[in-house]
Amino acid sequence: MTDAVSKFGDRLRDSSKDAGFPTVAALARRLNIVEQTLSNYWKGKRFAPADLLFEIADVLSVNPRWLVTGFGERQLPPELTSNYEDDVAALIHDFRSMESWQRAALLSMAGTIRGRNVIDIEDVRRGAFKNEPN
Repeated sequence: MTDAVSKFGDRLRDSSKDAGFPTVAALARRLNIVEQTLSNYWKGKRFAPADLLFEIADVLSVNPRWLVTGFGERQLPPELTSNYEDDVAALIHDFRSMESWQRAALLSMAGTIRGRNVIDIEDVRRGAFKNEPN
């Protein structure tokens, strides 16, 4: 374990606690990752991959550069941070106002982004999920 990785673990652990995630389990649950994986980062055994690092930084509202290196400002400027609860509320509102075929297409895209197919996109293109008049 290098000193840089160890210090990354220290910054991750301190930032997690400051952001209201006092345990590995709490943050792992929020990130939807395996506790053991996060534990390796938390203990300073290894760095997180870039995509996860940015997600962690976003959840903790810290600068990803600072999280990895200790350089730069710890906190990002407010205009670059998102409020998770507000984002979720806005997404739910938008989702509820969509037609069923739009919801299906969005879920399919989300599944594709996360590496799994939720529905067959061809069904969406054929209009299988459109609201049919009664």
